[in-house]
Amino acid sequence: MSTEENREAAGRKLAAIMFTDIVGYTSLTQQDEASALKLLHNHNRLLRPFFSKFGGREIKTIGDSFLVEFDSALDAVNCAIEIQNYLESERESSIESETGPRIRLRIGIHLGDVVHRDNDIFGDAVNIASRIQPICEPGGVCVSEQVFDQVRNKISYPLEKLDERELKNVKFKIDIYRIVLPWQGNGGRGRRNRNTQSAVDRKRIAVLPFANMSPDPADEYFADGMTEELITALARIKELTVIARTSVMKYKTPSKSASEIGRELSVGTLIEGSVRKAGNRVRISVQLIDAENEGHIWAQSYDKELVDIFAIQSEVAERVAKELKIQLIESERRRLERKPTESAEAYTLYLKGRYQWYRRTRDSFARALEYFKLALDVDPNYAPAYVGVCDCYSLAGNFGYMEPLESHTKAKEAALRAIELDDSLGEAHLSLAWILIGDWEWDRAEEEFKRALDLSPSNPLAHRWYAHFLLMKRRYDEAMQELEEALQLDPESSLVNLNIAEGLFMMGKYDESIKQYKKTLAIDPSHVPTLLSYVFALPERGMFEEARRIQRKLSEVRFPEQRIRLFEAYTLAKEGNSSLARRILEQVISTPSSDHIPLEEEAAVYVALQDSDKAFELLNKAVDAHSEGVVSLKYWPRFAPLHSDPRFGLLLKKMKLEWK
Repeated sequence: MSTEENREAAGRKLAAIMFTDIVGYTSLTQQDEASALKLLHNHNRLLRPFFSKFGGREIKTIGDSFLVEFDSALDAVNCAIEIQNYLESERESSIESETGPRIRLRIGIHLGDVVHRDNDIFGDAVNIASRIQPICEPGGVCVSEQVFDQVRNKISYPLEKLDERELKNVKFKIDIYRIVLPWQGNGGRGRRNRNTQSAVDRKRIAVLPFANMSPDPADEYFADGMTEELITALARIKELTVIARTSVMKYKTPSKSASEIGRELSVGTLIEGSVRKAGNRVRISVQLIDAENEGHIWAQSYDKELVDIFAIQSEVAERVAKELKIQLIESERRRLERKPTESAEAYTLYLKGRYQWYRRTRDSFARALEYFKLALDVDPNYAPAYVGVCDCYSLAGNFGYMEPLESHTKAKEAALRAIELDDSLGEAHLSLAWILIGDWEWDRAEEEFKRALDLSPSNPLAHRWYAHFLLMKRRYDEAMQELEEALQLDPESSLVNLNIAEGLFMMGKYDESIKQYKKTLAIDPSHVPTLLSYVFALPERGMFEEARRIQRKLSEVRFPEQRIRLFEAYTLAKEGNSSLARRILEQVISTPSSDHIPLEEEAAVYVALQDSDKAFELLNKAVDAHSEGVVSLKYWPRFAPLHSDPRFGLLLKKMKLEWK
């Protein structure tokens, strides 16, 4: 690589590029140059503060156009929307201002690589953004499909795909979307009715992370626990749509206004608050906020004994329902008012367990399990603690921290005990549903999924796991619908986005799937489940070098080396280097490891090596061990070479599945 190429590579980065253009400026210049210059001056003065507010960097002006760079596609889109909203409100306030003609803009946005050189930027991204801008209607915002992928479900305005069209000097096809702003209903031809009610859904709600005001920073677990417990309580109200924990925790460090958060999460109402815990007393302050205008709807402070914490949660949930004009049905009210334990100590131990469980490491799972068991020592009838125990065993088996059969058996015992203690606990029914899949009890599993969704309709995990079940049954349309529901509830979840990628792959939509995998890794480049899934998908598409890059990424996040070597063997086998693949596989098998290697992963390497006898031997063992990953047998392309073998049908029969 030349010195110049090295410099260019160093200056290359992913950026959102915005182009703005004044509608009718050239014509005005020809008719009245003085007015045109006045308009341009006002245009520059008005727009620049918006750019800086959203972190935009003005690269240059080109006549009546701005070229602006943003680090985030969402920031660029929110900036464009705020500019157009402001200009439209000014235009509606009077026909002409004292400062001259009103400004109308077209704004185009694209996301792609740019190269910085001599205080300017270059690259296809700049060219494409400049070609999108003229497509916009006056007062409008148009974005490329790359931007659409980043902002859908995160802005409170619809996005409408435009008819296919070619962009000048752009060789490849790019889908273009317009953001349908309030005055652009009816295809952008209608005018906004100023008396029309806002389309924001007030019953779509987000609970922001509660601030920890306790003297001891170690009480952070309690503030996080209050956030999650309130989300869980509100999720039981069927008329509410409640954003999941994953998507709200990114707002733990305050940096954005209520209206900005509302737009990003597409919610109409926010709850924020603080917790101060001192000994056995707790002070909790709660506010209900209109996300659109940042007005306070209701606020309350509670200063009580720790044992009264459930009454506080119930009162907050019922007050939220009242303020949002929701009539609770009797079963919802009973569930909200039910106390899962009389012990403040057991509850505190449970919250510590959940805090550790969310960290998702081998050590944190062990600590979480210890806390849940301690909670049960204090109160043996505490149903949510049994769900915690079940979740620890289930994920420990899935992550390779335990033998599958042991984790499956212990998880099932805990789930059944939780339901025995509290049949109205949606989380317990969900955990049992997943375990029943491993028992190949498909009909009963579906009943439990539906029961969980009925009890907790706003639980994205329930929609996500049910989607897994539907994919196994090849009910693809239903599965993708459930995943879309999960995405609406948890738009920032890497797991939901990953499952969409996997669903597309199973359906044979490979290009869309690879695109979705990349989008998921853009959310979290170190997300281990995505890296694991992607590393197996890439060789199926002949993308061997990308597979090796992902293997290196897994090594960087300290994933068990033996399993990474297994992925290396799989890639080599798919590439045709069977001898080296087999040597690496033998090394992996013969090297002692504290991490359990899933039998189905080892079997996949033998499939790639065309050793079907060994593959079937391992897959039969995996089925007998109730290994979670073996359910992928039916739909993952990596096992497709086995489909014509009669033993494949027998294996599915063992799992009580039919081959259709």
